[in-house]
Amino acid sequence: MLDGNVICLVPGFPIIYDTEKLEPSPACLNTINFIKNGALLTFSNQHNVMDGTDIFQVVGLLASVLNGEETSRDATEQGNRNPSTVIPLIRYYVQTHFAGATTLAPAKWAQIRFLRKTIASLKQLATERDGYDQTVPFISAGDADPTATSKFSRTTDPRGVLGVPNLYMGQMVYLSPTWLTCQELVDLPLSAVASKLRKNLNDVNNEKSVRSYATYIASVPNKTTLAYTGPFNRALDISSSSMAQAALVLKFGALGYRVG
Repeated sequence: MLDGNVICLVPGFPIIYDTEKLEPSPACLNTINFIKNGALLTFSNQHNVMDGTDIFQVVGLLASVLNGEETSRDATEQGNRNPSTVIPLIRYYVQTHFAGATTLAPAKWAQIRFLRKTIASLKQLATERDGYDQTVPFISAGDADPTATSKFSRTTDPRGVLGVPNLYMGQMVYLSPTWLTCQELVDLPLSAVASKLRKNLNDVNNEKSVRSYATYIASVPNKTTLAYTGPFNRALDISSSSMAQAALVLKFGALGYRVG
């Protein structure tokens, strides 16, 4: 992984930057570093303002402009749409209590890459009904508390269920949480874990659930007390999102194509 301090003007998530040194806080910041035989084009965005769909919309728009193409009227209208009109709030809403923010230790980046040729076999394993294969080795030393609960937060884009075009460039990410103990993760078949993740996603990926979530956020006066995924234990919890549908191979005019 490349050093963010070299290729970008601001630190990456989950590290925050000093707004006194960089003001006003940019919603989106693009940086280009020229290197031998090429260039590094870095796109940074405030994730509480823009989600993954938004940032790839920015990437696509920049590529389009560099190619001398016209920006569509729909892209301009949706990109400048008033966020307060996108998700209709629920008129009658009961205020609930929420946990206050906690101070956690500094985070460290880790990168895990899956080869494309292994995805099919992994998917096949997730659909088996014979249960857990005891011959599958673990990387862990087996020192986890069997009763400890791990939360898997799956991000989802509710634009589809709300009828909002992908051209809209506001934050729309909604989360589907799944809780399982470490012992359950060992004992349950992978197919059972996969089906539980899918069921929880289906339960929240609907208009009523998204509107309820948006209404709750709107009802909290001090939104700095809200965490993006809610309470998050870095020792046990996982947050994941998929950009499988994103357009990654684009031509940036005279800069050429993305490589790698």
